[in-house]
Amino acid sequence: MYKNYYHIKLAIILFFFSLFLFSCAESDKTVNQIDKILLQNENVKIYDIDLEKMLKAENIYKRLHEFPFIAEDANLDFKGHFPIEFYQSFKFKIVAKELKDVDFWKLKMYPYSVDVIYVKPIWVENFKKASNDLFEDICYSYNISKREQEILLWWLKNGGVLWIESGLYATGFENIKRDGTINLKAIKKRIVKLTSNLHFLEFPVKTISYIFPKRPLTAINMRTVVFDNLTIKAKFLKDINQLKLKIRYPVQTFFTIPVNPVITNRKGLALLTIKKYYEGKIIFILPFDYLDAYKDGELLRWKLLEYLYYKPHYTA
Repeated sequence: MYKNYYHIKLAIILFFFSLFLFSCAESDKTVNQIDKILLQNENVKIYDIDLEKMLKAENIYKRLHEFPFIAEDANLDFKGHFPIEFYQSFKFKIVAKELKDVDFWKLKMYPYSVDVIYVKPIWVENFKKASNDLFEDICYSYNISKREQEILLWWLKNGGVLWIESGLYATGFENIKRDGTINLKAIKKRIVKLTSNLHFLEFPVKTISYIFPKRPLTAINMRTVVFDNLTIKAKFLKDINQLKLKIRYPVQTFFTIPVNPVITNRKGLALLTIKKYYEGKIIFILPFDYLDAYKDGELLRWKLLEYLYYKPHYTA
C-alpha cells in the first residue's frame, strides 16, 4: 500500500515537471517567433498632415477677424471687400497689441515680441490729463506707470511702432439736462479743457471735433464724414481716393499731428501722419471706417501694415 502511494506521488511530480518543460519549450518557441518577426523589414507609411492646409477654408478670414486698428467695434462677420487671393497674398505676420494689453516687463525682456502697439479712442470719463504731453495722458488713462512709460519709450526708440488711432468721445450721459437732452455746452467746455495746448512728445497736436447739435440720447443712427480730394505724399498710398469716418457718439474729438502729414483733405486737415522717432515710428491716423463702400478704409490699413513690414525708405 505504501509503495503504491509512493509511485502515485512520483508520477504526479513527473507529470507536472514534464508539463513545466513543455511550457518552457513553447515559451522559447514563441519568443523566437517574435524575434524573427521583429527582424523582418517593415514598410511604414508616414503622412505629413498640415493642419493649416486642412483648416484653410476656416482660416481664410482669420487675419481679418484678428485685424487690429479697426476703430472701436470689430465686425466678426466681416469677409473683406477683396477676393480671397488678396488676403492670401499677405505672407507677412505683424504682432500687434492694444496698449492696455501690453506686458511691459515682458516687453523689456523680449522687445521683438511685439511689432506694433496701438491706441483706440478713449471715453472722456477715463481720460486723465496729467500734463500737456498727450503721450503721458494716454498712458495714465490706461494706468501705465512712469516706469512702464519709460519702457514703452525705450521700445519705441529702438524700432517699435506706436499707432495712435485715438481721441476722446462722450456718450452724452456725462452731462444731461433735466429734460433728458444732452448738455452740449458743458461737454464741449470739458473737451476743450482736456485737449487744449497738447503735444505728443516733441510733436504738436491738433484736435478735430464733431458734435451732434442737441442730439437725443435715444438716437442710434451714426453720422458719416466723407474725405475726398485727398492729397497723398506717399506713392504706396496713391490708389486711396476716398475715406469715411463714422461718428458714433454725440461728441467725438480726434488727435492728429499736423506736421508734414502723409494724407490731407482739401482743407489741409492731417488725416494720416507717419513720423520717424529714433529707430521707431509714430503713426497718427483717424479711425477710418474699414467697412466703407469705397473699400479705401480697409485698403489703407492693409497698405500700412505692408509698409511697416517691408519698411520702405519713405518717412514723413
